[in-house]
Amino acid sequence: MNTHLRRAAISALVILGVLLGGCASWSSSNNDQESADAYTELGMGYLAKGQADKAHTALSKALAKRSNDAAALHGMALLEQREGNVQASAEYYQRTLSALANVKSGSDNTAVSLPQVQNNYASLLFEQGDAPGACAQLAQATEDTHYSGRAGVLVNLSQCRLMTGDKDSARQALAEAQRLAPHQPTVIIAVAYQKLEDGDIAGSRAYLTRYQQLAGDGSREAQLLDAALARKEQQTSASDTQTHNH
Repeated sequence: MNTHLRRAAISALVILGVLLGGCASWSSSNNDQESADAYTELGMGYLAKGQADKAHTALSKALAKRSNDAAALHGMALLEQREGNVQASAEYYQRTLSALANVKSGSDNTAVSLPQVQNNYASLLFEQGDAPGACAQLAQATEDTHYSGRAGVLVNLSQCRLMTGDKDSARQALAEAQRLAPHQPTVIIAVAYQKLEDGDIAGSRAYLTRYQQLAGDGSREAQLLDAALARKEQQTSASDTQTHNH
């Protein structure tokens, strides 16, 4: 598969596990941490619904309660990223990473994990064309072997390294993702693309079919791959017909 198709199919890295469902459960407590948590949850709920102004207000209130609250800072980073404010988003991501660096090892006082933030910061860097910077963040994120979303980060690292021309490392990352989560749709579609790059049309089609069974065929990645495979299959059929006629 050519680089143009790869870039079209995977225009940005996948943001992982960022939106909280529902609204906050309010209490009468004056505890700053509880208030910050409630405002953050409310803000993330608004963000999930695309209500940027309300999300900004709620997250700002969370940060007014606790200026170094990692979850609220991460929410603001995501909000600014969605709004296209690159510099502001980058600053919030960096503040989030600094806040997490100050969290004691093993602490559960934050609703966001370091690998999650590193992955999502990488998506911003990748969108801005800084693939090496994105790869560096992703490589750090994969070091946490206990992170539940590690397979998704490995898929992103594979795509990132492929864009920088490091094909061997890209394959290694994808192989590890497949080992960890062979039935995860994100992993399956990535393997399908890899099979096509290897010239294994039948194998790519098989993985695409598995992906469509699990996730449907409406995704842009699936549609682009389906079209690319159809062209390859048509070319192969035409070539076989010509060979037979001769």
